[in-house]
Amino acid sequence: MKKTLYLFFALSAFTVACDSDDLDDLLSISTTFTLDENFDVNISEEGPDSFDETIRIEASDNDLDELDKIEKYEITSAKFIIADYDGPSSTELEDMSISVVGTTIGFSIDPFEIANGTYDLNVDNSILEDMAEEFLKDNEIELRLTASVNNKPVSFNMTVELDVKVTGSPLN
Repeated sequence: MKKTLYLFFALSAFTVACDSDDLDDLLSISTTFTLDENFDVNISEEGPDSFDETIRIEASDNDLDELDKIEKYEITSAKFIIADYDGPSSTELEDMSISVVGTTIGFSIDPFEIANGTYDLNVDNSILEDMAEEFLKDNEIELRLTASVNNKPVSFNMTVELDVKVTGSPLN
């Protein structure tokens, strides 16, 4: 009987001490993963000197279950990777911009010489936050990438990579 009484007091104290926000915090689960999508760029000698590519990045491509339980996405970093570059040396990627399709969210990237490698996108946090909010709406985001080159022909593979922290709760 004494043990039952102590258990009752302990549960009562826990119930009084924890409000619903505390309980949500205790049951909140976070994980980090990378979302990516790639595409090929082929600019011929005779064709236009630019490309315009739209890609869709989806959470479901990363084996996330229970997408309806996700409460928040936080994009912690954004980058793109260029691989298999074939073209004249000293060719620059110019007028590059990345935007979220159907919104006013977007940013420009300063011109740079194209070479195989990883390029971190130093994007203002408010833009990453806006992108994360758009991603949360449908657990996917559609990005439009445009750029031009100052020399051709060129071809390369480009991968857009977003490092994302996902937070959710089984109570939702």
